[in-house]
Parts: sequence; structure tokens; C-alpha cells
Amino acid sequence: MRDMSAVHLPVELGPGPNAYVMVSMAVGLPALIWFGGILLGKKMPIPVLEYCVAGAVFMVLYIKNMNLCLDEAGISQGFSVFRTFMPYETVSGVHREVRHGKGGPTNILVVTKKDSAKRIVIYLRSFDQIKLAQMMAILARKAPQAHIEDALYIQLKP
Repeated sequence: MRDMSAVHLPVELGPGPNAYVMVSMAVGLPALIWFGGILLGKKMPIPVLEYCVAGAVFMVLYIKNMNLCLDEAGISQGFSVFRTFMPYETVSGVHREVRHGKGGPTNILVVTKKDSAKRIVIYLRSFDQIKLAQMMAILARKAPQAHIEDALYIQLKP
């Protein structure tokens, strides 16, 4: 296995291209229907297109807010206003959870902070598994006090 000591910080990890494909499909289909209606000579309401654009902007902002960053000081998720930051010294552990919803169960990783309810939630489906495992190895090296219970990390552990 590769040695993670050569990795330079900051390391950023964001959702994979599948997430952006889903956004384009969810927003693109109503826009295509609207444009098709215009081309066929139908009178299409402008607010439909405005809702498509607004939906696209909000979905891209949501996906961007899922980005993880590991720098010299700690781990953070999100961007400026909505950012969740944890210094490495305060990370108490990483564990896997299963959330149940309408679409079925979803596997997530949760990074917890000592003596706090603050958590960083990582949806495993959205991220590249190899990069996520490398990030976990860096986190284990930078926060040795953290208890890490992740199969991805265990598989790639040297």
C-alpha cells in the first residue's frame, strides 16, 4: 500500500460526477419539456423555466456544501457560511451509520467531536470510495486519539 505521509494538505473531497448528473437530469427534463413546448408553438409559462433554474442553483449549492476539506488545522465540511469545522485534536471518532428513509437505507460515515453534538456527515454513495479511504487514512494519522470504525479505512490500512 502507498504511504500516506507524502500527501500534501489541504486535501479536498467532493461528491463524484454522478451527483452532478442527477442534478442535470432532475432539472434538465422540465427545461427540455418547456423548450419543446415553445418549439411546438405552445404558450409555456415563464415561471416553469425560472423554477428549473432556481432548482438547479439550490441543488448545486447543496452538493457543493457536501465538500470535505482536510488542512493543517482540522477537517471541515461545506463552504464559508454553512461550514462545519473540527480541529484534529477534538475529533473523537468516525463510525458508520445506516439511515433509513423513503428511498431505502443509506450508509453514512459520521465524524464526531469530543464533548459536543457537532458532527460531520459523509454520504458514502456520493463520494469516490478510494479517495474517501485515503482521506480516512490521513484523518487517522492527524488525529491518533480518534476511534475509527470504518471498513474502507481498514481495507486500505498499511
